[in-house]
Amino acid sequence: ALSVPAVLQDLPPRPRSNEVLRYPYEADTMVTLGARPPCSRQEKAQLWFNASRRGLYLCNGSAWLSVLEAKQKLDYVEDYQNLVTNSETMGIEVFTIPKVGLFAATASRYTLPGSAIYKWTDGKFVPYQNIPTYQAQSWKYFTIGKKIFLAVANFEQNDRGQEFSVIYKWSRRKEKFITYQRISTHRARDWEAFVIEGEAFLAVVNHREGNNHNVDSVIYRWNPSTGLFETNQTIPTSGAYDWEFFTIGPYSFLAVANTFNGTSTNIYSHIYIWLSGSFQLFQSILTFGAADWEVFRIGDRVFLAVANSCDSGVPAPSNFYAINSSIYELNITAQMFVKFQDLLTY
Repeated sequence: ALSVPAVLQDLPPRPRSNEVLRYPYEADTMVTLGARPPCSRQEKAQLWFNASRRGLYLCNGSAWLSVLEAKQKLDYVEDYQNLVTNSETMGIEVFTIPKVGLFAATASRYTLPGSAIYKWTDGKFVPYQNIPTYQAQSWKYFTIGKKIFLAVANFEQNDRGQEFSVIYKWSRRKEKFITYQRISTHRARDWEAFVIEGEAFLAVVNHREGNNHNVDSVIYRWNPSTGLFETNQTIPTSGAYDWEFFTIGPYSFLAVANTFNGTSTNIYSHIYIWLSGSFQLFQSILTFGAADWEVFRIGDRVFLAVANSCDSGVPAPSNFYAINSSIYELNITAQMFVKFQDLLTY
């Protein structure tokens, strides 16, 4: 649809009584190309075309006003491929195995028929391997030396009534993941893999044990002698959903998103710092059904964002799912994270 540019809407619709209409070739209007020309009373009513921005501008005697301008195009993502998964997908982990290819592991909510791993082939993801899982919540890909691992967080018991999450190892001979180590977990939600001072660790988030949401989540350390992950430390958590590991200079941190303590979602989530061979409490932050932590950097500044999910303290019928999620910034002087911004989320 055509419309009159806003800058022209204030122009008088009729000529003044003593003004004579002119043909376009008789007018003094000129269109200037190239770099931005001066705009003064002398250039008033002149036009300037900015080729780089594909815009037409009018001089009002002091500034160039936009008459027509191409809208800035924003980056966006287009649909490329739809994956038909075994059930509702709770999470996806995309990773590359050197000299093998690109893979995507999906965490299927339903136990049968398990969770599928896809491989990038001929410009699309195709089914590659199916792994038995029990209400899988997430996958974590990591390496230790030349060993390649993929750990799944299982939320439900297996057929024998046992609660295990499983670490799989890539078999170069079979070219697939095979069971490597089973670890007892309690409604596991998330794995986090990290390295501190050359040692490999794997932390699991235990959500609850039965109806008890106040349980220990566990940090495992890789034992090169046995080739297994062994318990290194337990940390009390409350209906936790997520671990987030990050480093600042020589210091290592681990943040846990506590979601529910059995009575309320308005509880403290904690940030731990690695000191003398274990994680020690660094800071506690009040969160509201925290579901995720993410660290990011802008220049030399360090930010930590929490995704809050619900506020159980808001009385009905208010929408307690409309809630602020918060971004915190590290204050070096105060040696703590301070609130930087709230974002309304749903």
